[in-house]
Parts: sequence; structure tokens; C-alpha cells
Amino acid sequence: PIPKKILIDNYIQEIPNAVWISEIGETHETYKQKIQLPATEWENPLLEYCSERLQNLYFTDRRDGKKRKAIALTSSRGCPLACSFCAIVAADKDGPKWRAVDATTLIDWIVEAHKKYSFEHIYMMDANFFVRKERVLDFSEKLYKLFGGEVTWSSSSTVGYLLKLRTELPKLVTQGLRLVEMGIESGSQTQLDYMNKRVTVKNNTDAIIALQINGIDIGLDFIMFYHDQQKREIIENLSFLLHAGLTEHE
Repeated sequence: PIPKKILIDNYIQEIPNAVWISEIGETHETYKQKIQLPATEWENPLLEYCSERLQNLYFTDRRDGKKRKAIALTSSRGCPLACSFCAIVAADKDGPKWRAVDATTLIDWIVEAHKKYSFEHIYMMDANFFVRKERVLDFSEKLYKLFGGEVTWSSSSTVGYLLKLRTELPKLVTQGLRLVEMGIESGSQTQLDYMNKRVTVKNNTDAIIALQINGIDIGLDFIMFYHDQQKREIIENLSFLLHAGLTEHE
């Protein structure tokens, strides 16, 4: 009979991108292969919730003055940008990748899940939901037509992509957009350049104002300190938060 260890090792060697430790403590690695499941083959992530925390998820809607039962999902992977501090860049070593289910599929997922969970808010947990303008507008319109504004939503964006949707924000609010988590990261231009953010301090200010004037809550991502930072840059960060009216944000 063949020892169990040999059977296991032989089996693992047929699996691409696998790493394991043998019984004697040796590290082994199988052959590398690029595997990326197309978005068209993704399963509905909302069908089964095993986490008690997610089953008791809520969103505080300050605009409507109510607490909404919520659900969270991710509809895309990766990000087209290459900010130097971001783990997504490390995950996509061959270059920034972004892939997403289309708006129709996303709505189908939500409709299917709503029959089971009866939620009133959707947390879009994508690293960068606003990447494709047409997809965001299509999703928001379809969601509004289905639920008549009874189901609201929140999402994430980087500054550049949000500004491309600036003129559409009033309509998105009417259709249910309540919060955007936005990667501002810094109020210092030298820091922004160091982080490869590809925006200016003015762009950051414009994006914040666009959300504020439309009554959209801001989820603020900001890196106040970083290594080799100069005193001037810390002061620039603080001044930016002050002038942008963000000192009271979490």
C-alpha cells in the first residue's frame, strides 16, 4: 500500500498555486497558474449568510431619520489605480486589475436576496464602486425602479471617479445614495504625489464639497501621518481637514 503522506503530496501537486508544509516541516509549492474567475461566473454572494454580525447589520440614515436593516456585498474585484500604500496593488502584482458584475446581474442578486432578508439598505463593499460611470447610473436607476426608493445604498469611491459623477449626484441621492466612503488620504500635495494618488488637493476639496452640498454622508479615509513626513506636511493635513469641515468626522 502507498503511504498516506505520498498520496496527499501527489494530490496537492496537481493543484495550481498551492503551498503546504510536509510532515517533516518542509515547505512545498506547486506550479503557478493564472486563474481568475470571470465575473459572469460569480455566484450570488447574498444567498447564504453564516455570520451573525451580517444578519444584524444596520445603516443609520440621517437624511430620512431612520435606522435601516442592511445587507453588505462586494460586486467587483481589484482597482484600476495603483496607490502606493494599498494592499490591492500587492494582490494584483501583474498590474492593476478591475472586474465587476454588470448592473443587471447585481440587481438580480439583490432581488433574489431581498425575498429572504427584507433589507432596506445595501452596503456596496467594493474597493472602488464608482469606477465605471455607466454601471453606477444603471445600477442606481434599476434599484430605484424596483423599490421606489425604499431601499437605499452606500458605496466607495476614489476622488477622480467621484468627480466624473459630480453632476449626477443629485439624481443618485433621489434614487437612494446615502453615503460614499472616499479615499482622500491627504491634504498635502507632496504626500498625494508620494502615495501615487494622481489627484490634487483641489480635487480632494471639490469632491468633498460635491458630497456636502448634496447631503451625502462622507466615509473619510485619511492618512494623517506617514514615515519620513515633514512638519509642513502635517500642518497641511490639519489645515485641509479644518477648511474642508471634516474635523468632526470619524
